Parts: sequence; structure tokens; C-alpha cells
Amino acid sequence: MVYEEYGDEQLINLLHESSEEAKDILFDKYKYIIDIEIRKYMSMASMLGYDYNDLYQDALVGFFAESLSEYSAPLFLSSSCLILSGYITNAFLKTL
Repeated sequence: MVYEEYGDEQLINLLHESSEEAKDILFDKYKYIIDIEIRKYMSMASMLGYDYNDLYQDALVGFFAESLSEYSAPLFLSSSCLILSGYITNAFLKTL
């Protein structure tokens, strides 16, 4: 499966049908969103005892569990950033 052959909506539909290949393609395409969100929170994460891997794992869960399940094509990037930000913030609050 090559990303250029499918739109995001098709890939997300395949993901809902448990396609690991669609999951990998979506991850590769939107990994930069996860990286941006992690960079924004790294200093706070360090103060709370989170390491990069913990933060990355929380961001992945937020991306796949929340962002993709609430997919809306026109607003996907902005809503994904908001969802990831909220997910990471909630993870920090649980450590306090």
C-alpha cells in the first residue's frame, strides 16, 4: 500500500477495519505532529520526571486513540494538535 494511492479518509476507514498497513502509513505521514507536540512539552516533562519515551508513548496513544477516531478531514491537523496537547497535559496532571 502506497500513501499516494489513498486519501486520509480511506486510510482511516481501513484503520477502523484493523489494517496495520494503514496505521503505519498514517503514522509515517503525521509523525511530525507528534514530534512537534512532544518538543513543546519536553521541559515540563523533564521537571515532572517524564522521559522522552514516556511522553512519546502518551502522544502515540493520544494520536491513535483520539485523533484518528474523531477524524474530520478539513480540520484534521488542527484538531489533532489540540487533542494531543490535551492528552499530554492530562498525562502530566496524573503524575501530580
